Amino acid sequence: MTQLKFIGKSFPRLDAKEKVTGQAVYSTDLRLPGMLYGRILRSPHPHARIIHISTERAERLVGVKAVVTAADTPKIKFGPLIEDRYPLAVDKVRFVGDELAAVAANPGLQRSLALYRLDMRTEGTREWNWTIRGMDDRTLLAAAELARRNEVWDRSINTADRTVVLHDYALRYPAPYAEVLIAQARSHELEEHWVLGLVRQESRFIASAKSSAGASGLMQLMPATARWVARKIGLRDYSWSRVTDVVVNATLGTAYLKHVLADVDGSPVVAAAGYNAGPRRAHRWRDARPIEGAIYAESIPFNETRDYVKKVMANTVLYSAVLGGSMRTLKERLGVIAPRSSIERIAVVP
Repeated sequence: MTQLKFIGKSFPRLDAKEKVTGQAVYSTDLRLPGMLYGRILRSPHPHARIIHISTERAERLVGVKAVVTAADTPKIKFGPLIEDRYPLAVDKVRFVGDELAAVAANPGLQRSLALYRLDMRTEGTREWNWTIRGMDDRTLLAAAELARRNEVWDRSINTADRTVVLHDYALRYPAPYAEVLIAQARSHELEEHWVLGLVRQESRFIASAKSSAGASGLMQLMPATARWVARKIGLRDYSWSRVTDVVVNATLGTAYLKHVLADVDGSPVVAAAGYNAGPRRAHRWRDARPIEGAIYAESIPFNETRDYVKKVMANTVLYSAVLGGSMRTLKERLGVIAPRSSIERIAVVP
């Protein structure tokens, strides 16, 4: 029988050692002088007409060298079997992932900002998070400041939050839209630092934020809740399309927060729980006797709401310190939670 030289036998791979020890160099590891990086804007829709692709904001960013759409490319068709596709979509997209535009930019943060300007938030966030890996505190703070100047508030906050020794609390606790939020808070006799702390936790000040559950805007309002509050306060010409407008969202959100606060006997701790999980649940989580606010917060059975309440109240303390408010301790703010029996009625809330 013929003896086979290679089949059925094990041989060491020439590149095995470099790969398992992390010494192998791949194409993505290459860094060349003047090197640009590219990203493609892809369609999220299976079939749609292209009305307009706005590239102006991305093109104005420092570090962005080019933003290309179909208008900038030759109309040469290609395809594996039938040549019926263009390099970038013309007039319409035909499948999810169809290429709409391309951006070329210098590495890292500027490329991420360009993606944000193209409304590619998911890709921009992924690019940003990859770029800041391994940064020291000074570099993280510089990156956070860059995000702040470009009004990418969530990246500014999250990047400043990563520092270990050097801290900048003004970056960690910014107050964009402060004029609107504070005015609305005061109009409902709500503490402005509490409102800012809640918005920071809800949306990181992203006015267009949308949750998987369907909540929208700075204060993350659900459609039914926004509609109910708009009727209750007599907001004229309200429609769901306006809910991401900063003034409209702050108006509705603070009105609803005031309603929840009144329903739960004026406790900001219980109101924060009610804003997140509903006033009825927040009321049921009270004890049969008065308990400390810290105990109430820690005994909330929903992990998300428990974490939410603790962060909102901590945010409140820090916003008060950063913005020169009253220096009440967290324990003082948590207070004592009245027992269930002291509340006679919880209003129906959407």
